[in-house]
Amino acid sequence: MDENTLLYFIKKSTEFLDKKGIPSARLEAEILIAHILKLSRIQLYAKFDMPLTTIQKDLYRNYIIQRSERIPTAYLLGKKDFYKSLFIVNESVLIPRPETEELVDHVIKNWIKAEDSFLALDLCCGSGCIGISIQKARVNGTIFYLDISPTAIEVAKENFKNVLPHLPFNDKNFIESDFWNAWEGMQELDYIFANPPYVLPEEESLLSEEVRKEPRLALVADDFMQMHQSLLMGAFKNLKSGGRMILETHPDKAKDLLQMGEGLGFQATIQKDLSNKDRFVIFQK
Repeated sequence: MDENTLLYFIKKSTEFLDKKGIPSARLEAEILIAHILKLSRIQLYAKFDMPLTTIQKDLYRNYIIQRSERIPTAYLLGKKDFYKSLFIVNESVLIPRPETEELVDHVIKNWIKAEDSFLALDLCCGSGCIGISIQKARVNGTIFYLDISPTAIEVAKENFKNVLPHLPFNDKNFIESDFWNAWEGMQELDYIFANPPYVLPEEESLLSEEVRKEPRLALVADDFMQMHQSLLMGAFKNLKSGGRMILETHPDKAKDLLQMGEGLGFQATIQKDLSNKDRFVIFQK
């Protein structure tokens, strides 16, 4: 086999990643070279005999080494597909997950009609994937984006501009804050969408090496109940009467959060995800 061809480098990279214990090594090798060549994976199969340039080979080797060190593929590519859009991601934000798409889908299909005007908050917004995806489908509302991380806020801003270029951008809608500190005196909300940290500290060592590359601040809740009490109290204060919050959370803690919310005056229900886990808690004021 010609040692300068695309196929040769895919095969050698697959072998290397496989030895390093990377799951789906061939798929990973193809995704990374497709990104470099700006091709789809399907298009690679018609170009296996194509020679790679020195620059392409060096870049590919660098990607493969980083992937072998468990850097998530989404961080290497700098992007992740989520709910029909492509989002910028980097080490400042969590990589969007399929279960979070279920949250977005529920809100769009069950809460907000296309013609509705509304005011909402994407709390712990990270990349902004929740609020931006909802805003894309429901353009008549205003959504604020709040996160404690200034670098996450910058990623959310860029994603808004990229995914929603047809909508006006307002820098003031992106707020750096720890939950509710910056929301004093703001308008009451119709909706809150929240995906706060919910990995328990005792579970942290069980996470994959890839997940542990994501920002701990957005992953781990060092004092789960105290943090969520602050979140829920602020939500009750800042929602309109009849307003709703959907919260993605730890399946083992959903019932505790339901009881906490009811104690604060919410009507609360648990919604299972597609894996039949208690993934979401819905609170109505």
